[in-house]
Amino acid sequence: MRVPGKEFVRFLLRFKVEALLLLLLSAAASGLGLPLWLTLASGLLILVIGTFASYRRQTTEETGKFLRDLSRLVDDFDNCCFQGKPEVEDFRILKLLDKMSFPSPGPTAAALSEKKWHVGNEEGVATVAGVKEIHLTFQLWLSSLKQKLRLLTKIGRMAGKNDLYFAIVEFSDFYNNYVDRVAEKTVWLGNRAKIDDRQGAKSIFNIFRDNLSHLRDRVNTFLKDFQSSSSSGFMMNEVKAMKSDLEIL
Repeated sequence: MRVPGKEFVRFLLRFKVEALLLLLLSAAASGLGLPLWLTLASGLLILVIGTFASYRRQTTEETGKFLRDLSRLVDDFDNCCFQGKPEVEDFRILKLLDKMSFPSPGPTAAALSEKKWHVGNEEGVATVAGVKEIHLTFQLWLSSLKQKLRLLTKIGRMAGKNDLYFAIVEFSDFYNNYVDRVAEKTVWLGNRAKIDDRQGAKSIFNIFRDNLSHLRDRVNTFLKDFQSSSSSGFMMNEVKAMKSDLEIL
């Protein structure tokens, strides 16, 4: 059996392992005088194994890249919503809760007519405490997710695309639930509370919302990239944006 020249060399450079195995097989067939059917069958088997190996290598590389990108997004969410900073650099939405009060007697007739000030002191204090507790629960959840991602990174090649998919879905659920149950709830309460420096609170909220919006754009780009990747095949939904705005009464 004749071994091709330049074309086979280009094939070798492109497909590496598979081509090398076929080269060895061709040399062995020429030297040993193997039957043609045996050579063809062996070549087909090598191509199947080589193709699977190439697919597995590509999948592993893609999984590792997406895992690193996901870990960065999780860290950035942690930095945006949970990590404490110096006062002038701290724009977590949780800070707004400490600025709220619910004075008695009740609000003015004008405010009541606009249906803004209808949270009493007892209900307001209880709601603030509840949101803070939910915030802490999400912080613990995020710590658990980060630990899971560290484990997936540690096992490296053993981490499959299904493991990555479930981690991505968990982060998406985490993101959406935090927006609903902490961020939106805080704004809802802030629009019904007394805040002495409301303009300052508004500035904190605007920066938080901008930071979260930039992060959301990156998360949704990541989700689209994962969905369109060759290692995926899963449907991914975008994470939601904040809808509420802190009003200046």
